Amino acid sequence: MDSDEAVREWMAERHHHPMFNEPNGSSFDSFWEKGASTYSASSYDRVLNDIVSCMVDEGYVDPGRSLIDIGSGPGTFAAPLSRHCASVLCADISPGMLARIDAMGLPNVTTLLSDCMSLPEIVRDVSFSSLCPPMNCPEGLEVMERTASELCVYVSSADPCPGLEIEIWKALGKDYSYRGYDTRYPARYLESRGRSPELRFFSQTNETAEPESVVADRFVRKVSAYRTLAEGEEGIIRGAVADRSEDGTVRITAEVRLGMLVWEPR
Repeated sequence: MDSDEAVREWMAERHHHPMFNEPNGSSFDSFWEKGASTYSASSYDRVLNDIVSCMVDEGYVDPGRSLIDIGSGPGTFAAPLSRHCASVLCADISPGMLARIDAMGLPNVTTLLSDCMSLPEIVRDVSFSSLCPPMNCPEGLEVMERTASELCVYVSSADPCPGLEIEIWKALGKDYSYRGYDTRYPARYLESRGRSPELRFFSQTNETAEPESVVADRFVRKVSAYRTLAEGEEGIIRGAVADRSEDGTVRITAEVRLGMLVWEPR
């Protein structure tokens, strides 16, 4: 597969995401700021620990190396990685996310308010990015290579489960998916550019049981972040959740799967 074909395949899947098709999708940066105080890694906590342990065991990070975390959020990965690095620079567009990092008072962690694609001329030994939608494109990988002297580590979703959210969008008449964030797409792109990326997958299974009203309220808020709900659409969302409810409780068993790409920049 040549580079152009790899990009076409990747972007075709990526553009099935609501971020590219809903009215508020193009300005979705505000979503992260609104959720800065509540964002949590609880749904992938075990995977997070496995990825950090792998990075340490494989020598991707060590006490002599510096790291930049692009799209760091509230320090989800940066905080545990900082225990194994000389220094960590967290770059994010959300002041609220960075404030949470600063509040931790980690001695070797600094923050930088910046758009991922507009970083100043910064180079660290390792460039790292995880679950950051703006970085999920060829330009994002190029930013990582520009900011790394030794190694790039990219983490993204590789979740095979469609999930309740996709069912809700289908009920609203939209054929959306998160397939474009599968780590295999950037892996194919890097291979087409002559890199030799290593790709590993990490997963955990979560079982949740929540009141139907709580789940419905959450998805009403989530869809409303992308678009102003038309008449009747809130009822459609609540109906889709009700279809998954038993005696007023929504029980979901789901696999969370993340992929980690590691490669040397050129």
